[in-house]
Amino acid sequence: MPSCGLEIKANYFIVIALILAAVSTISAQKCLEYGQTVSLTGTIHYRVFAGPPNWKSIRQGDRRETAIILKLASPMCTVGDDPYGYDISHTKITEVQLVIRNDADLRSLRRLMRKLVVVNGNLFGSHTGYHRTAVLLDVSRLSTTRLGRSTAANVKRPTTTANSSARSARSLRR
Repeated sequence: MPSCGLEIKANYFIVIALILAAVSTISAQKCLEYGQTVSLTGTIHYRVFAGPPNWKSIRQGDRRETAIILKLASPMCTVGDDPYGYDISHTKITEVQLVIRNDADLRSLRRLMRKLVVVNGNLFGSHTGYHRTAVLLDVSRLSTTRLGRSTAANVKRPTTTANSSARSARSLRR
């Protein structure tokens, strides 16, 4: 009879170990790395923020700043250990600010607003007041599927700054 008790304890231990392994596998998503080209899926929208001079309240005189935000279809995480504190690890990221460096490509966003899109580019960490999310994406390609057809827009490399991109985003809203 004593061996039966040991067998039950051993089986109990195995069941607990399997449950813990399953839970850790389910919760361990592959975190994305900075500097690598990644693909993110979500919905693009504009969001208005208070800008200079105080970065607190548009009603109290701060400039109105518009950012292009990708609301992710599912949360993501990043891995990083930047000694300067920019490209660091984050968990449960649900929104990423998009950095689009070409005004013509900003105009192409209109047709992608509030649609499910795939955005490719390189991740980087927030490091200025104009960066509105902890992690941003320097966009190289935008695409969406509409009625079974895939459409894509290739984004050209830098011709303007993030600040002028924000101004261009504001002009699109008018």
